[in-house]
Amino acid sequence: MQNPRSGLVAIVEDDEEMRRALRRILETEGYVTELHSTAEQYLLNPPKADVSCLVLDLHLPGMSGIELMGRLRAQERSVPTVLVTGFDVPLRWEKFTGADCCLLKPFAPEVLLQAVERCVARSGA
Repeated sequence: MQNPRSGLVAIVEDDEEMRRALRRILETEGYVTELHSTAEQYLLNPPKADVSCLVLDLHLPGMSGIELMGRLRAQERSVPTVLVTGFDVPLRWEKFTGADCCLLKPFAPEVLLQAVERCVARSGA
């Protein structure tokens, strides 16, 4: 593991394998992560530290990733967000969702890391 990076990356992903893969990629690079399988779980058990980046699946059971982003904005708890999806979305879709970046699964680990780095820098962590 490299030197610890500042800030917390929260991952909200319903697919267990994908959740573990995201954690492995980020923790190998020194990020501290917190995992949630649903948007509701994230809201009911908020992270114990300030979140520097949210890696968020678009299609979740129950509340969607877009709905979670809206709830966080309404509560003035929004954070820089990397939205991930297995569904093809138009280029620059982040403008419509409010996400900082949208990634189409599968994506290379380097692409995820670059997106997270930009979000963490934006958060000021």
